[in-house]
Amino acid sequence: MTRIAIDARKFEDGGIGRYVREILARAPALLTDAEITAVVPAGGQARIAEIAPGLRTLEARSKGYSLAEQAEMPRLLRGGRFDLVHFPHYSIPATLAGPRIVVTVHDLIHVHVPRTPLHEGYARIMLRLVRKRADVVLAPGAAVARDLVKVARFPAARVRVVPNGVSDVFLGGGPPDERECETFAARHGLASPWLLHVTNGLPHKGLDVLAGALAELPPVGLVLAGRGSDAPAVRSQVARAKLSSPVRFLGEVSDEDLRTAYGAATAVVVASREEGFGLPALEAMACGGVVVATVAGGLAEVCGDAAITVEAGSVASLRSALYRMLFELGRTEREGLVRRGLSRAARFPWSRSVEAVCDVYREALAGSS
Repeated sequence: MTRIAIDARKFEDGGIGRYVREILARAPALLTDAEITAVVPAGGQARIAEIAPGLRTLEARSKGYSLAEQAEMPRLLRGGRFDLVHFPHYSIPATLAGPRIVVTVHDLIHVHVPRTPLHEGYARIMLRLVRKRADVVLAPGAAVARDLVKVARFPAARVRVVPNGVSDVFLGGGPPDERECETFAARHGLASPWLLHVTNGLPHKGLDVLAGALAELPPVGLVLAGRGSDAPAVRSQVARAKLSSPVRFLGEVSDEDLRTAYGAATAVVVASREEGFGLPALEAMACGGVVVATVAGGLAEVCGDAAITVEAGSVASLRSALYRMLFELGRTEREGLVRRGLSRAARFPWSRSVEAVCDVYREALAGSS
């Protein structure tokens, strides 16, 4: 039986965590001739059992992005005698030998919009290692694939584009009804109009651009949601912007609450300077939300004609788009955006994405890359 390991240590981290969870939940049913093992962080076994009951696990105790993981991960993986290992992030062990290696590179944000020189340096070292060691490299869209070839100098023949997907809770649940929206707004003290910004609080998400745009508009409520969206640094950044609008910091919310927020908001704003894919934009469309998004990275190919798009990093461009959306957008045009968004989101089920990932596993195992 073929033995496959999936590095699931980031299974609770934002978009990458969503990607890992969907693969773990769906891949076993698609690869019935393989034994799949998830490499999990300390204490993660119980949560993995909820996601994929019966899945084998290996526990990694070292911290991510550390020298310790470079020693521990090869030892763990060699002990499992795996035929293939999938790293769903470009942090991979330098000395692992034996199995076929599949790596997903979700974006080159640490190269294009680095938080510090250290972040950029680490990213470039890891990308060089992936270029040298990976049998197949997955990218979530054409924009990232182009970056891998042009910026990171990956051989195009080893890069495969496999888009991310929309989780069933958003895609299958459909837009929330009026009662759900009213209940959500009342629970959080929200008065229409209000905007939703889903963020992890990192600089590339463009909160400063959004705050700059809102500072020059009539008051409109702002809701920040997502793990890290209520961090002290985010609160301080908003406070410095001195917005006249009320701001709600929801932090991490359940998928069910997020589904309602997407559909209840006057608009969902994706203000990113750089994105590999842009899951919040697509999730919002699946819930009947109107999306205002930049065209950074993969967002343009994700949104198509189903969003109001703006120049990345431009306060003026975002301000104009928000003004139009809030005060000039007619009912017919708004309904058209919602209709196109629902249609576009339906093209990205996670089932299709994970099927394509499993096809790449088979390709790598066959040595055809």
